[in-house]
Amino acid sequence: MSRFLIFYFVIYGGAHLYFFLKLKKACTLSVKKQLFIIPVLTFLFFSPLIARTLESYGLDKLPEILSGSGYLWMGLLFLFVTAAASIDLLNLLFSVTLQKKTVRFLIQPKALFLTSAAYTLLIGIYGYYEAKNIVTEQLTIKSSRIPATVKRIRIVQISDLHVGQIVREGRIKAVTRVVKAASPDLLVSTGDLVDGHQRHFSGLERLFLDVKPRLGK
Repeated sequence: MSRFLIFYFVIYGGAHLYFFLKLKKACTLSVKKQLFIIPVLTFLFFSPLIARTLESYGLDKLPEILSGSGYLWMGLLFLFVTAAASIDLLNLLFSVTLQKKTVRFLIQPKALFLTSAAYTLLIGIYGYYEAKNIVTEQLTIKSSRIPATVKRIRIVQISDLHVGQIVREGRIKAVTRVVKAASPDLLVSTGDLVDGHQRHFSGLERLFLDVKPRLGK
């Protein structure tokens, strides 16, 4: 746990600082605006940890809201940092290539921030759409270990459902509908099936009990 917290505060905290510095440089923030933005960023930084703590006290709705906002921001921040850092690296490479005595940003701070923000928004929307739509991928594997008398064994694999504060019954129903439609002989889950307090997925096992592959689960 201590290693996780060190990683969380150093890496994730560093990402927040990087975002704030980029925003400040691009928009020349006044002290008043900084006093508004810093608490907002601080709240978003701590919201996943606060949600986990409240969850242990039996609260439900508030941790769900905090988790939703916190993890959404975490994903968007990751996209922004990777985009902005890539542009920073290109700026540095171009500056060195042009043999400037001092490193001068070829892409100005405001353009850098807006480009990174636009990339974050577009990829974020696309990612949300992809996450909401369950897509199946079919692979055919031939093996000599399958008896000649058996024509086919259909295995359905699910992974990374993360049933917990955010992923609830509606999502599991959608997944199990797709699984049933595939008529599997065998159903396997290869990791991260649950994520969070037990009460969030207590009772959801009945949805998986309705899936009855011939060779089990």
